[in-house]
Amino acid sequence: MNTKNIALIGPGRVGRAMARLLPSAGYEIAAFGGRDPARLREAIRTLNPPPEICTITEATSRADLVLLTVRDDAIEEIARQGAFRRGAIVLHLSGALGSNILQPAKEHYGCFIASMHPLQTFATVEQAVLSLPGSFCFIEGDEPAAQAAERIAEALGMIPRRILSEHKTTYHTAAVLACSGLTALLHAAEQTAQAAGIARDDFWTAFSPLMQATFRNVRALGAAAALTGPAKRGDTKTIHAHLDALASHPDLQKLYRLLSDHAARINEETSSHGKESNE
Repeated sequence: MNTKNIALIGPGRVGRAMARLLPSAGYEIAAFGGRDPARLREAIRTLNPPPEICTITEATSRADLVLLTVRDDAIEEIARQGAFRRGAIVLHLSGALGSNILQPAKEHYGCFIASMHPLQTFATVEQAVLSLPGSFCFIEGDEPAAQAAERIAEALGMIPRRILSEHKTTYHTAAVLACSGLTALLHAAEQTAQAAGIARDDFWTAFSPLMQATFRNVRALGAAAALTGPAKRGDTKTIHAHLDALASHPDLQKLYRLLSDHAARINEETSSHGKESNE
């Protein structure tokens, strides 16, 4: 089995980044498959040499290792309809789904299946190319496929880590909170500052040192120990004043209340644990 020969399916941001990175890591792209020929042609435009583009079904038959970089809702359909080689390795890059979504390929073609999820955010293809090296990559599935995923991750400069299949969705929930959730929270902070008359550019200039110090403290101490602010002090008067200030922004007010309540619970749990350790 030639696991250096890859059929890549999905010309999105991650797929296009993989198409650029894999050849320099010693892999050959045997075929690049997708539903939209125009997107595929655009995806290979800067690749040298350009891989052959073809349908998804054709691509699944062109290599012993098939890498799916498609939307989550397309993975099972490809596993059912693909024409995989007998005993091929099939990997998908979804964070939320486990390798079991590929079970049809295993049942019909004896494929070895696994998932590998780069723990990174990819806003653009260029950013994905720059960010993949050095990122962690969480892997689960059949052992031969998981080992192949580890080799790909290491070849691309990622740091592979195994995860239990039953924990995959919970792991991805943590990733979404750390990325999309954090982005949404920062957007709320930006909106709140604008309500105080602070322009967007000034907000990022003035508040970035605070956010960077907070991140350093959280990383060094852990989130619970790094908690500061009115909820940490039990300063309900200030919290109510903040809620009143957001009265004309009900969505921001609701978010602030939820976060303050959560911070208060963290403080209570931390304080109770501290008392227990001193008894």
